[in-house]
Amino acid sequence: MLGQQIYREDMREKYPWLYEEDQKMVVGTDIDALLSASYLHHHLGWEIIGFYNLEELYYKDGERENLERAIWVDLDIADPQIRSIGHHIVSFRPNDSLDGFTNSFNPNLERGIYGEGYRFTRKCPIGTISILHWLHQPTVDVNLRQASLCWLADSSWINGQSHKYRENVGTWVNEVFDVEYMQDTFDTIDTESFEHVMKGTIEDVTTDTGFAGVGGQSNSRHLEIGGGQCTFKNPRRRREDIQTVLCTVGEIMEWDTPDVPEEYETVSGNRTSRLSYDREVLKEYDGIDEWIDDTEPFSFAVPYGGYINYTTSIDV
Repeated sequence: MLGQQIYREDMREKYPWLYEEDQKMVVGTDIDALLSASYLHHHLGWEIIGFYNLEELYYKDGERENLERAIWVDLDIADPQIRSIGHHIVSFRPNDSLDGFTNSFNPNLERGIYGEGYRFTRKCPIGTISILHWLHQPTVDVNLRQASLCWLADSSWINGQSHKYRENVGTWVNEVFDVEYMQDTFDTIDTESFEHVMKGTIEDVTTDTGFAGVGGQSNSRHLEIGGGQCTFKNPRRRREDIQTVLCTVGEIMEWDTPDVPEEYETVSGNRTSRLSYDREVLKEYDGIDEWIDDTEPFSFAVPYGGYINYTTSIDV
């Protein structure tokens, strides 16, 4: 297995806040974030106080003082004072120190998976919801419909099909994250019968929510379906739609449903996409750590091909 092994017991000791009850959370803006928020609300009583779409932060009126103490879910926040859980590539070399992620859990960092060579064949390919299951309930009993909803996060099920990144998904599912329902359905996700189940699940979370017809980056091998990611930018405008998705998630998974805040204050950041690591960062800096010290990004990720997407000027 390429990459270091990580152990649940070590993560519990290193990141005890992942197991604390009654925390406040700021969450991302797609189905994986909403699934994760629902799970944390149901099992630990966490409360949604805001959403961050990687450009703007929307937070509940009266909660500004709690933003730094909140846990940021399905997000990679490069602020050492903020605790977050995410799974993007955020480093290029094994000796990058990345001090901003000191208090944040990212399985790629824990396993020593970085972006040098711009080959992302080893990066964590599954959603935050399944990572949370690994941390808390690896043997949770779910039916196929429930499993399909968890596989839907970040199109993990498509990543796991034979025309995409099946070998890497298999490594994470079978050798790193021993989540029982993922192991039990790993062969199933590459079948036409599963795709029919997934088609119904996508319809469940998109029908009557305003998210129908929103495609994804990839399509499945058999029925050529995709989407269902329920991505949104402005929770103020989409509050009812978001709440409907959360209610649907709660119904399918048999979880309590968190409330979406009604009134928001907003902090707008400056978003930059496709900053070249080779041609721009290394031209001026010795590496990503020096770039971070100078640029002070609030959040960033390496999505593909040696480029960095980042946001500055988010003051919490």
